[in-house]
Amino acid sequence: MLRARREFNASMLGGVNRSIHQTKLPFGERTSFRTLANVMPVQKQELWSLTRMHGASKVVNALAGTDRVAVLHVFRRVGQADKVLAVIHRTSLTDALYERSGSSWSLIGALPGTGKKYTLVQWRDKVFILDGANAPRIYNGSSITTLIGTNIPPAPQYGTVHQERLILDDGDKVWFSNVLDETTFLSTSFYNTGTGLSDQISWITVNSITTSTTGAQTQLAVFRTRSLVVVNGTISGGSETVITLSSKIGTPSGKTIAHTPYGTVFMGLHGVYLLDQSGREPVEIGVELGNEIESLTPTQQAYSVAAYHTGFYRLAIAGLGATNNTVEWVLNMHESVFPSMRLWYGPHNGDTIAEYLVIDNDLYGARANSTELWQLSIDGNAFSMLDVVNPRVLTIAWPTILNPGLQHWLIDAIGAFVTAEPGDVMTFNVVVDGAASDFMTPLAESEVLDWDLDFWDESVWSGVRDGILVVRPRQHGTSIAVTMTYDKPNNIQVHHLYLRVKDFRHHEKAE
Repeated sequence: MLRARREFNASMLGGVNRSIHQTKLPFGERTSFRTLANVMPVQKQELWSLTRMHGASKVVNALAGTDRVAVLHVFRRVGQADKVLAVIHRTSLTDALYERSGSSWSLIGALPGTGKKYTLVQWRDKVFILDGANAPRIYNGSSITTLIGTNIPPAPQYGTVHQERLILDDGDKVWFSNVLDETTFLSTSFYNTGTGLSDQISWITVNSITTSTTGAQTQLAVFRTRSLVVVNGTISGGSETVITLSSKIGTPSGKTIAHTPYGTVFMGLHGVYLLDQSGREPVEIGVELGNEIESLTPTQQAYSVAAYHTGFYRLAIAGLGATNNTVEWVLNMHESVFPSMRLWYGPHNGDTIAEYLVIDNDLYGARANSTELWQLSIDGNAFSMLDVVNPRVLTIAWPTILNPGLQHWLIDAIGAFVTAEPGDVMTFNVVVDGAASDFMTPLAESEVLDWDLDFWDESVWSGVRDGILVVRPRQHGTSIAVTMTYDKPNNIQVHHLYLRVKDFRHHEKAE
């Protein structure tokens, strides 16, 4: 016979958590998912709903005779218009510096290296171009010259600006120039950041607790592939200290470093970490991704990239067996959520991002193995770099829900409150004890459920709602897993999930 009904609902839809066992107990106060592909959070009053990830549109075409974008940079100059710069690998020539001109790239000048890795550092209306093999070049807005002066590191790969000094690397040494003078480095103006771990410097930045790297910060962070060194105090002040903050946590890719209101976020060898200014080791904030990062090869880790944009940390990494970044993960860092909760969304697909670039509130990405530039996160756009005809498929995979007593349930009804176009169809794939069934259901008007209205929890279904999707599997089992997919170009928001089961005894006839 049928016994008591059990109604499980989730009104606060959380992020992905792949660090826990696939099977968990029913929905609680906040539900974590197995997959939220091409799904992003959107705040609706005090709760966060799920919506389609905004799409991409190409803004700069591929350039003939070129291979790919090596690095992007926004050149901001006092009293003049900003320039979007790109160092581009050319097919049969040396690398070169270009600027965006409408929907194309315009050549500024050739660089000495071929196929090099680049870091661009801006200071005093100049951009310093570092490639790890040649003397630094300078672009002043009109021409490219070589940095000439005293004791300049011969071939720096990484650099930054800190306390009005140019900072450049040379092996394990981190050199600093005289104040407001990029041409003069004293013979003793360096810090030795070697940690004895046989690792290398992978980035240099100012550790900030804002989205800026200028201001009153007094800590220089030297990231290495397996460790992290910080320089505290005033540069050349005599009382500064060089501390190995961590001998276990570093970053294989400095391009995953992003400055946020909470500190510096970066990808390490085993996860994603937050470096604040407390003096403690970086805190892991990506354990929810499980082994997504650890499964990357060293080569894949090295070309991972990230950006902080409108309250989200976006990380692009390689998918299984991929030779470029094919997957995005997004961390919600809005103040109403973070750091008390770490809500990740992904794995998103459709874009292959080699570089991020944030210009004011707009996000751009260089397409991998190309010189195309795309604008990302465009509201109302459902498409991607890889497909401008068919929309991204939105996928929401619930956690597997298990009857704690391992007794059979009758899986009676599955529902979702959504905002969508009338008639749009969402597919529910329902797996009961390993047996899968597909249910395709259009957006329904609420009166369709009048036949069962007395049995639905009024606290769940009451109030003004845009629409309801419901399916009735009417299957018996001890566990259920649900995957919802939506492949239409229209926008959709999922506000609430609902599951109703009824306890069932095998030895008695069902009513």
